[in-house]
Amino acid sequence: MASFLYLMYLVLTVIITAFAPCVTFGQIAEMVDRGQNSCGLYALLHAGILYFTGCGCLLSAYYRIKMSHLYKLPDDPIINILVHLICEPCALCQEYRELQARGFNMQLGVGWRNQSPEIQQSGGHTVPPKVPEGMTR
Repeated sequence: MASFLYLMYLVLTVIITAFAPCVTFGQIAEMVDRGQNSCGLYALLHAGILYFTGCGCLLSAYYRIKMSHLYKLPDDPIINILVHLICEPCALCQEYRELQARGFNMQLGVGWRNQSPEIQQSGGHTVPPKVPEGMTR
C-alpha cells in the first residue's frame, strides 16, 4: 500500500510539473535558498520570466547549478543548462526527488519554515550518525 501511495505522489508531482513548472520550481528554489523567500514568490518570478521571455528554464538552470554546488553533486554548468533547455519538467522532477531523498518534506504548503529542525540545521546535508568512542566492555 505504501509503494502505491508513493507512486501516486510521484505521478502527481510529474503532472504538476508538466502543467505548472513554476510551482515545482518555487518549491525547489525555496529549499535551495533556505527559506529566504516563499515558494509563491519564486513561482511568480519563474512564471513572469516564462510569460514575458519564454526563458524560465534559464532561471531554473541557475538554481540547478546552485543546488549542485550546495550538495556537491556532479557539476557541469553547460550540461545543467542544456538539461533545462531540452526538458525542463524532467530536470525539475529530478531536483525535486533529490531534495526529497535528502529528507526535505516537499509537499505543497510545507515550505522551509515547517521543515524538521534537523533538516533546517543541516540544510539537507547528510550528517553521519554519532557513535560512541572506544570500547565499552
